[in-house]
Amino acid sequence: MSGVSEWSTWAQTDRALFWSPLKDYAGMRIFRCPGDKSTVKWTGRWEAVGEGSGTNVQQQLRPRSYSMNIFVGGWSGWPFMYDNQYKVHHTYADVGSASQLFTFIEMPAESINAGNFRVVPLKTGQKSVFSMDWPGVYHNNGSVISFVDGHVEFRRWLEEDTKHIPGGAGTPTTRSTIVVSDDNRDLAWLRDRAIVPDPNSHDWYSLMGGIGRYNREWNATEINGKRYDSWGWYWNGSW
Repeated sequence: MSGVSEWSTWAQTDRALFWSPLKDYAGMRIFRCPGDKSTVKWTGRWEAVGEGSGTNVQQQLRPRSYSMNIFVGGWSGWPFMYDNQYKVHHTYADVGSASQLFTFIEMPAESINAGNFRVVPLKTGQKSVFSMDWPGVYHNNGSVISFVDGHVEFRRWLEEDTKHIPGGAGTPTTRSTIVVSDDNRDLAWLRDRAIVPDPNSHDWYSLMGGIGRYNREWNATEINGKRYDSWGWYWNGSW
């Protein structure tokens, strides 16, 4: 897709990944597929995108074409409420099969938003659906996907609903967009490489956009006499 995209205007899809926690290890440029020609408006300072100094840059290539499997790390550590019976992997030790759990996947300009790619679990009696997240199809009707063990695969998609976001999908960056795709072989392939049942009896409640959370004593901390409550990062002591 060329031209200025108005689909995503938040979550660092239109800004350089200068503050990414992975920047020190991987830089910023590897997160954009060379085949992604979508552009975004940029009216900030050039140094934020590594272009020297100045202002009023009108268009630039989108800085990010990839998102991370939401079941690898969750949304700041937490699942969506809908997904609270499925495993969110926080450490390498949590992973049962590193070669079968995907980490990064390409996404199209139309649906890329926050840094997560969510494969909707298929529950008993429910239909296979897309919601918010479609894979990016930049190469021969397929996408490049990386896995926890470090290997990378090219997956050629089989279904039209996967290769093309159906017309009338609404706003494919929000959970309100649900596209039923019965017996979608591509979604089945992704589910097999993302979703691990993890039944538990935690008392879950919804926080900020339907993120699932349960209380632990150490979700709160005191700094200089002020109490802070963390809605994320619950798997270690990080703040």
